[in-house]
Amino acid sequence: MNLTKLTLGLALAFSVSSLSYGYSLADSTDVGSLDTWVASTTQASLGNANPTTEQAWIESILGYSVWYEDKTEDVDLYVTQESSSVVAFGLTSQPSHFVVKDSTHFALFSNNQSMDWGVLDLAEHFGTHKLEDLQFSHVTEFNSDSVPVPEPGTSALLAAGVLGLYLSRRRNRRMDNGQA
Repeated sequence: MNLTKLTLGLALAFSVSSLSYGYSLADSTDVGSLDTWVASTTQASLGNANPTTEQAWIESILGYSVWYEDKTEDVDLYVTQESSSVVAFGLTSQPSHFVVKDSTHFALFSNNQSMDWGVLDLAEHFGTHKLEDLQFSHVTEFNSDSVPVPEPGTSALLAAGVLGLYLSRRRNRRMDNGQA
């Protein structure tokens, strides 16, 4: 295997790996990518909005234990530079999950790239494109024992595996040719 084939193989491997896309605020603060929506429910279904009720709901959805970290009632929302419907808000405890509540709905998100920020698309999850049309009641933060794997770590792991295969094959060819 020559260097050209190796380079082409690595280029192909990295081209099919997922891209990491981030959002930023007006002051160029990187807030990470969109957090993953997990589930939603209504005030009528869940009932009283308190951390204990929300924790029980989250555990029933995820199937494992979480614990309450913090609750923010006055949430400062910031519109991102990339999209007027994508907003970011600060999180205080770097939670693995957070619940966003507006006047009638609860939405559970898994915190992805930047653990200090919650990032979500208003149009996708709350049916509005305008920040003025939405009022969050609160954001409740929860943690679990799950460990997120950042995207650059995944790419580095893939590269290390490909390099290991190349070196192993190269060594085997040398031994087959009588070189040691």
